[in-house]
Amino acid sequence: MVLQIAAEMLGGRRKLRTFLRASSADLASWLAGVKQPPEQAFLKALELILDDLDTGGRRLSKLSRARRESALILKARTTGRAK
Repeated sequence: MVLQIAAEMLGGRRKLRTFLRASSADLASWLAGVKQPPEQAFLKALELILDDLDTGGRRLSKLSRARRESALILKARTTGRAK
């Protein structure tokens, strides 16, 4: 869910791949749930989401309601609080 939200926030899988400095094959396997992303990639994507929430959610506001709610749930689970 984290990588999918980050991809939408950035404008697509290609931009997420560049942001994470990952190969196309690796990113595809992570998004499909075939393999877990490395901790560093996961945390970088999570940080993107949390930073956006902390600054008003400008990027998240462009996503579907379900994706925004998922991001808020992630924030609550990660930080113990939601905005």
